Amino acid sequence: MPAVVTTAFTGSITFGTSTFTGIMYRSIATNGMHARGDIETSYMGLADGAKTYIPSDLQEPGTISVDLIFDPTKLPPAGNVVETITVNWKTGLEFRSPGICRSLSRQRHGTIS
Repeated sequence: MPAVVTTAFTGSITFGTSTFTGIMYRSIATNGMHARGDIETSYMGLADGAKTYIPSDLQEPGTISVDLIFDPTKLPPAGNVVETITVNWKTGLEFRSPGICRSLSRQRHGTIS
């Protein structure tokens, strides 16, 4: 696994397979981390006409959005390869999970989301 960047910013993110590392300069926005969906079980024969649901067996791992500073000669991986993504905060906390970069947009410094 590649070395983690030590920074005075928010922290760093590292993709294990591609060895891409970026410095986070803003907070991470999360969307439904480990949310469990529901499955509608309603049918026309229900007397009260209300919808009914049961919990799904599958969990949605959610998404994270990170604003990064990175070396422009090595772009973040935007593809279909699942990698171990490690997020390190300057407080010492770490989050590690398999995942992919679903979208990428470059602004002044670069944004991966």
